Amino acid sequence: MHANDIDGLVATLAADAVWEMPPYPAWFHGASMIGRMVAAQSPARRPGDHLLVPTKANGQPAFGLYLPDERGVHRAFNLQVLTLTPAQISHVVAFFDLRLFSRFGLPETRVPN
Repeated sequence: MHANDIDGLVATLAADAVWEMPPYPAWFHGASMIGRMVAAQSPARRPGDHLLVPTKANGQPAFGLYLPDERGVHRAFNLQVLTLTPAQISHVVAFFDLRLFSRFGLPETRVPN
């Protein structure tokens, strides 16, 4: 997602993937629906806005997502935990509790490489 490539994101998702964002009650089902939701709701607008830093959560792949502020400093936005099939992503839980970043050894801000 560093490239802000919604089509690329959709291609990594299983057709029946689920995306949820606690504490928000809404959840999204299906790769194309998830792609539309991310395109409509993500504050990222151009390549380089997304910065994903890998980690693990309960043995599952996870990423800290950082987005730039008005000065261009990438700040913690959410922690995404993925469930994988052998070929694709079947489930994403995006946690907006920023206290989780420190629990996973992730800093509050990041400078892109």
